[in-house]
Amino acid sequence: MRNRLMFCTLAVGWAAFLMLAEEKKPVPESSKPLPGAVMPISTGYDIAVVDIGTTGASPSPVYAPVITLKNMGQRTINRTVEFNYTCNGFQLTSGEQATVALAPGQTYVWRGGMLHENMAKPGDLMQAIVDPNKKMLDDNRANNTLSKRIPQLISPPIAK
Repeated sequence: MRNRLMFCTLAVGWAAFLMLAEEKKPVPESSKPLPGAVMPISTGYDIAVVDIGTTGASPSPVYAPVITLKNMGQRTINRTVEFNYTCNGFQLTSGEQATVALAPGQTYVWRGGMLHENMAKPGDLMQAIVDPNKKMLDDNRANNTLSKRIPQLISPPIAK
């Protein structure tokens, strides 16, 4: 019994020693911030491209781009935003602008007009980029770009 008690006491003491030793290990240099480094501060602004599509075969304009932007941040975005649109790797528009007033969670849908007609058809790969020149405060630039293939149209079966 005495041996067991002594063993348990030694085991508990050793475990306590290891825990204390673990706490006092120095922080590796690679995980310390560099002197004078600025840590990013959240601005509360985040605008994202959440969908891309087309106006379809009708009504006019046909196959013009439709781009949906969403305020994913915690602050209202009230300004002119800029975006670009590409199709199959070719830049079709540059510097398109829309004046938006978006509360957090709200969306804005931009529809291309007659100038943008027939720019994207079923099967094409479309891409939209909001704030391509990084003029806006934005906490998450990873969601500023969206690529999407326009679905192929499926014809209804012919009645016999």
